[in-house]
Amino acid sequence: MIGKESGEKLRKLLDTVSKNLRALEQLKQPTKHWDTLIVFLIQTKLDSVTVREWEKYRVDKDVPTLDDLKRFLKSRADFLETLESNQNERVVDKKYNKQSGTRGFHITSTENKPKCVFCKGAHYSQTCEDFLKLSVSERIERKKNSKLCTNCLRPRHYSKICRCSNCKKCNGKRHTLIHMDYTQNNTPVPISDNSQTSNNAVSHALSANIANKCVLLSTALVNIADNDSNIHTIRVLLDSGSESSFMREDTCRKLNLSTLPTNVEVCGLNRTTSYIKSKCEVNIQSQHNSFRTNIHCYVLPEITGKLPDTKISNHFRLNIPHDINLADPNFYEPSSIDMLIGADHFYSLICVGQISLGRNEPILQKTQLGWVISGPISKSFSKRVSCHFTHNPDIQNQLARFWEIEEIFPNKALSEEEKLCEEHFLQNTSRLSNGRFVVKIPFKKFLENLGESREQARKRFLSLEKKLNENSKLKSLYSDFMAEYESLGHMNKINEDETVKYSFYLPHQGVMREDSVSTKLRVVFDASASTSSQYSLNDLQMVGPTIQRELFL
Repeated sequence: MIGKESGEKLRKLLDTVSKNLRALEQLKQPTKHWDTLIVFLIQTKLDSVTVREWEKYRVDKDVPTLDDLKRFLKSRADFLETLESNQNERVVDKKYNKQSGTRGFHITSTENKPKCVFCKGAHYSQTCEDFLKLSVSERIERKKNSKLCTNCLRPRHYSKICRCSNCKKCNGKRHTLIHMDYTQNNTPVPISDNSQTSNNAVSHALSANIANKCVLLSTALVNIADNDSNIHTIRVLLDSGSESSFMREDTCRKLNLSTLPTNVEVCGLNRTTSYIKSKCEVNIQSQHNSFRTNIHCYVLPEITGKLPDTKISNHFRLNIPHDINLADPNFYEPSSIDMLIGADHFYSLICVGQISLGRNEPILQKTQLGWVISGPISKSFSKRVSCHFTHNPDIQNQLARFWEIEEIFPNKALSEEEKLCEEHFLQNTSRLSNGRFVVKIPFKKFLENLGESREQARKRFLSLEKKLNENSKLKSLYSDFMAEYESLGHMNKINEDETVKYSFYLPHQGVMREDSVSTKLRVVFDASASTSSQYSLNDLQMVGPTIQRELFL
């Protein structure tokens, strides 16, 4: 329920409705004939002002359709967001009158558009090129003469009531551009006057400190449909440090995507500011599964440079498992970034699953888009190995001590659950005459905790069946797999007349692996699917200790 008119809440409502309608369509529900009901339900969620405007909008429509309501809400959201972005700032200047003992308030309204105090240009004072060319001492003098706030370099208020962030150098109540260090005898030492250092220069300086290392950022290849429903593959960067998602302007133009006007200020590294005038909505799809999602993007001329900055020639030395589907198989090749996915969608893409490739080496993280690789990596491996031996009489003790310190697989103390799980395994595991093992499931909770699971499994199977009917090759491989599974005795047909006290229906899906030499399709069973009691089969089982060693170089 939207209590007060808000462009953001209207867009969220539209997204929720669209997402649920798509889900119902996948279940072959006749949603195209539900317009009257859906329009009524959406209308009950709107605030009173928006409802009144909707009644004005639909006055000439006897029976408005869902598309009519969507167009109205999108237009309304654009209007509200424009109003919100153009709201005036209200700055309060408190003055105390000693004679009367009263405190007065002077309220000043300013337009949202920035204006430089120094050159009168349409930008903030701290980004003025003329101001940045000055030395720190000259900046301080100009600040005093212009009567600017010491903390944010803006007029009409003082630093003691300023709410902007403090100095990045000393955390003091001053702007970083006018920060000065002091020696032991309190002699001021200004910071470097080259304040126009670009982000690239900063990156190069950081790279110089770790000349033999570089850091991989999480990238992925995704499919995206253009305005004519043609599929294109673009490269995206997953960045949890960004509050919003962005798309490159030439990529948006190539896809012929529809854009909406906006006016948003974006602050980056070192408080650099840029202004965005348009945004778009895209639907991305994973190349490895059926996952897809809608993302709202702001459009920028450029997001970042090519990633990585240089080709990583030693990528083949990374111990990446062969059965891992990388979201960006050519992560080691410098390539442009078409889109950045920020924290507004980042965490919804992350899945359970992480593999370390060794000490001081990258990490593989499982996502809805496939496995992404991120972290430090050596730019080059030495091609020559040297062994220096010394005639030290105590060399044996030193070598023994070395291996004790460098031992990478220390014994790990087991938790109570891990101990119980091991005991359960030892007490309830047997071997048949044909050599097969029989293992009892280590339940930690009673089976009564399981709820109803058949309906969910049936719906997911119907969705899988629709996918199989659209792909004859996948259907053939799936049918062969399940027939073999049944012939091996791993499953058998349920007798509907048989009464079972406890049951759990396992949803499953087929995963294609085109690069596999032996098995092209692997059927994955989901024992983590929740039942009507919110418990899954996995929730009732004990988790034993990890018996496989982690990957390392």
